[in-house]
Amino acid sequence: MVRDMAVGRGLPGEPDASGQPDAAHAEGGSESLSRRLLDSAPVGLALCRLDGSFVDVNPAFARIIGRTVEETLRLSYWDVTAERYAADEQRQLENLERTGRYGPYEKHYIHKDGRLVLVRLQGRIIELGGERYIWSAVEDFSGHEAAVEQRLEHLRFLDAMERINLAIRGAPDLDRLMGDVLEEMLSLFVCDRAWLIYPCDPAAPTFRIMREATRPQWPGALAAHEGDIPMNPEVIETFKLALSSEDPIRCDPESATPVEPTARRFGVQSQMLTALHPKNGPPWVFGMHHCERPRVWTTEEARIFREIGHRMSDAISSALYLRDLRESEERLRTLVEHAPEAILVFDCDAGRFIRGNSKAAALFKRRKEELCELGLIDVCQEEQADGRRAAEVVDEAITRTLADEVLVTEWSCRDADGAKAYCEVRMIRLPGASRRLIRVSLTDMTGRRQLEEQLRQAVKMQAIGTLAGGIAHDFNNLLVVIQAGSSMVGSALGKEHPLQGQIHAVVQAARRAADLTRQLLAFSRKQMMQPRVIDLNEVIAEVTQLVVRLIGEDIDLQTGLAGGRVMTRADRGQIGQVVINLCTNARDAMPGGGTLRIETGYRSLGADAPERPSDLAPGRYATIEVTDTGVGIPPELQGRIFEPFFTTKEVGKGTGLGLSTVYGIVQQSGGAVAVRSEPGRGATFTVYLPAVAEQVPDRESRRPEGRPSRSGGETILVVEDDASVATVVSGILRGRGYTVLEAREGEAALALLEEPGVARIDLLLTDVVMPRMSGPELAARLRERRPELKVLCMSGYESDGTQAWRFEVLKKPFSPDELAERVRDVLDRPARGG
Repeated sequence: MVRDMAVGRGLPGEPDASGQPDAAHAEGGSESLSRRLLDSAPVGLALCRLDGSFVDVNPAFARIIGRTVEETLRLSYWDVTAERYAADEQRQLENLERTGRYGPYEKHYIHKDGRLVLVRLQGRIIELGGERYIWSAVEDFSGHEAAVEQRLEHLRFLDAMERINLAIRGAPDLDRLMGDVLEEMLSLFVCDRAWLIYPCDPAAPTFRIMREATRPQWPGALAAHEGDIPMNPEVIETFKLALSSEDPIRCDPESATPVEPTARRFGVQSQMLTALHPKNGPPWVFGMHHCERPRVWTTEEARIFREIGHRMSDAISSALYLRDLRESEERLRTLVEHAPEAILVFDCDAGRFIRGNSKAAALFKRRKEELCELGLIDVCQEEQADGRRAAEVVDEAITRTLADEVLVTEWSCRDADGAKAYCEVRMIRLPGASRRLIRVSLTDMTGRRQLEEQLRQAVKMQAIGTLAGGIAHDFNNLLVVIQAGSSMVGSALGKEHPLQGQIHAVVQAARRAADLTRQLLAFSRKQMMQPRVIDLNEVIAEVTQLVVRLIGEDIDLQTGLAGGRVMTRADRGQIGQVVINLCTNARDAMPGGGTLRIETGYRSLGADAPERPSDLAPGRYATIEVTDTGVGIPPELQGRIFEPFFTTKEVGKGTGLGLSTVYGIVQQSGGAVAVRSEPGRGATFTVYLPAVAEQVPDRESRRPEGRPSRSGGETILVVEDDASVATVVSGILRGRGYTVLEAREGEAALALLEEPGVARIDLLLTDVVMPRMSGPELAARLRERRPELKVLCMSGYESDGTQAWRFEVLKKPFSPDELAERVRDVLDRPARGG
């Protein structure tokens, strides 16, 4: 083994090339200079015997091993040389004996503090006074070793960063990013588990492992199906440390932070963690576990881990931004795709669409790919509603939109079949300097226009109905005077009087006029209705017996009644009138004969059902369908056929009230009537009535007929604002023996009761519609004073509030006998309800 030999204390100088001390140094005057030169040498110099004991060393040598010169001289070579160099020392000794020299070579000395110091040494054998020594020069190479180690550490750092960067760059999404980086962590740090917690919130009651990578023998929380893990004080403190520290938190045997109990439950002996701070969202926790044994994390590992944390923060920020961007694009794509209007993106430079949603494809009856081969002109009618050409309209719209105007207009468009569609068009320029793009949204207004037209028609029909109702009411008042007055005159003149024929003609004319007013009232929906649960099959079965006689032998009547019952709630007689009117209209449309078919059934109409009339709510309906093979109805006339007095028949062949009566009765019954027809191909009228769940029809109670009218001696208060009607009614009643008091309106009637001598009134006979106070309101106030008072109302409308007040109603016009019968009937009933 080589033994380091140093110059002995008192040796005059360094050996020369022959191995002998310089002769100059033998002189006593030169010894102090030689000593100073040795002590100031920058390298360590040592002289030792062959047994390894030091003879002399300079201060530089002593500093290398962390001792003073005196301390070093008390040591031997064996005290400062690590045992692991035994084999190397033996080879150096053999070389020294053979050649007289050794080195240069590197080895480690043992420092006073126990650490190893890398040195580079070389030497030779010298003889002094007949004794052989080893003279050595020693350089401190520990700085060189640190530089080498620093370079190696830097290379390891760069390698780690490259591997992490590859994992980050290769990940297509956040989930893959987390998985790939965590797997790389297992390899880089040779740890047992790497994980991510999101979010890092010390104030939360629980936390959750977002993602983890583990070695098979050390499964983590996700493998154990741990969901939300409860917080504890140690976890809270660890999270707070991570959030407040720039450096990783090391939990190992040499750190002040212990492994918290939750981690120990999963076998953790050591852990290192750091907080990640993405730019868009709450912080995360990123960490790794060592489970096999306690592990002290090195400074180099902490440095690499911290840098990986920084890169993970940036990568997660980018991944979250990208994810948000993709989600935003997907939301935008979904909004566009499922927008209620057709949306197209038009490229002004290419002159064609580059994108379209499903609504656009449906509107123009083309696939999306086909739309991208078209331009704005291709989907427009050649001639627009204002008479301009499509090219002119489109060019103007593009110019205005590119000038940053938000354009709203209407175009006549066309689909792949050439069918016309009226569209509301909205155009706006999309941002971006590289391309001139316009967003075009189109709303199909065809249906809305049809609805608007139907609304206008409904408003018109309502206005006509209001007018018709008012006219009918006034006519009924006139007809009361004509019909009842004529009857009274006829009775006064006697049956044999020569004017009886003329009087009878007047009465009959009044009755026909009354029929017309009833039809007007039916159209205006002010006719008295008695709705009951009825079976439409029964109604059709009864009515067809009459229809057969109406239509004649040259028309084939067919029925198609649904199986079972077809139940609705309506006035049985009025629905029968509807069927008769429709059949009569069909008969007149087939002057040369044909086929008339009546069908019943049920239909469920959804909100989007094309056959649903606009004034009919979605639901289930009982239906009557009347179809003929007649001349049909032109489209331009279909919107007017339900108007009163509208007819295409010759003068004297029709009143124009048949279909208007149908319309009014069905509307008043809560239903609707629709028509489908083409010229020359007949017509189909469909009556929709609300379906009911009841399966047993209500049966009508009938009042006994044929009872002779009777007279009386009671007192009757007649309140009627029409003087002519009041005169006739009062005359009829006085002629039957009644005492009659008269008033023109409600306040006058109330004042009349306060007059002296008016002790008793047995019956109030009042008009319904009067100025300032209605008849039912007057009756209610009178009954407050006289609860036993009987009430009979007269009305040309027959339904103006009397049902709500539960009073009897006498329909105008009426004959003297009808008036006397109803008066007697009410007087003979108990006071309650009458």
